[in-house]
Amino acid sequence: MEKKSFKVIVIGAGPSGMMAALRARARGKDVLLVEKNLSAGRKLLLTGNSRCNFTNIAGLDEFLPKIFSNGQFLRDAFKAFFNRDLTLFFEKRGLSAINEDGRIFPQTNSSSAVLKVLTDELDRLGVKTKFGKSLVKILTEASSIKGVVLSGGEEIACEKLILATGGITYPVTGSTGEGVKIAKQL
Repeated sequence: MEKKSFKVIVIGAGPSGMMAALRARARGKDVLLVEKNLSAGRKLLLTGNSRCNFTNIAGLDEFLPKIFSNGQFLRDAFKAFFNRDLTLFFEKRGLSAINEDGRIFPQTNSSSAVLKVLTDELDRLGVKTKFGKSLVKILTEASSIKGVVLSGGEEIACEKLILATGGITYPVTGSTGEGVKIAKQL
């Protein structure tokens, strides 16, 4: 019988979702990563003309004003894990980086190499995955997250939920903004 309860469920298997699942699992949490596509990282494969400029060399004070109008909101998160940390994450897993005009690319010049590092790490740490399943509803009780309902009516309980569905950017890759719509229902 398939497990129906996890400490953490992450919705969205793009780079942010994969990194969130990896971090939660590394901290000893039982994690389920859910993706509506049949595989992880579809949009990642398109970035940087399929070369994947996964970060940059800008300092935090230079970078934050450029990302969006409320970039200061992310300051504490980036203080804990920023561009050099990300570069080291990949280098420790065998993927060297190169700097081109302040943009950091994998030495391989291939976004699929970046995706492979992330998916290999998910496997290595034992993160459970469900592909081809969409988030339909977030289950709550007394203002607390209790679980999710996935496409097909499957209910899975959790203590924590991370929505990493992204915004509306490339609908063909699954970036349709439905996570924001579901979060607004809360």
